[in-house]
Amino acid sequence: KKAACAVVAIIGSLPRLSSLQLADVSLGHAGANILASGLRHLDSLRRLDLSRCALSDAGVEEIAQAVCHGPDGVSSLLLPDNGLKSADALIAAVAAGQHDVKKGQGLVYLDICANPCVATHAGVIRGKLDRFVTSVFC
Repeated sequence: KKAACAVVAIIGSLPRLSSLQLADVSLGHAGANILASGLRHLDSLRRLDLSRCALSDAGVEEIAQAVCHGPDGVSSLLLPDNGLKSADALIAAVAAGQHDVKKGQGLVYLDICANPCVATHAGVIRGKLDRFVTSVFC
């Protein structure tokens, strides 16, 4: 939670930030919630790496809702190895924020590998996201 507060304070002063890598920062659900609130105002962000950040399903959903908002949202979202048990909330958040993937707008690359939901449902997840994301790595 402290790490997320510090990051939000810093990114607030960097309105033109285009890439943010927070891999291996243990954010958890509370930290994801705080981070999402700061990311909502960062229109220039195109790449977000939250690999191995101990995010919950709800935390991943919060982050996706904050950064997947059409042509002005991130184009690359990395969420591997976060313990994601169900991809349903992530899929809904990505789908709600996407516009025209065929025009290269919005989320182009999504990495959700090494999450528990992928081990048994990779094909289903990929099939549901194909309409909204150009490349899904799982």
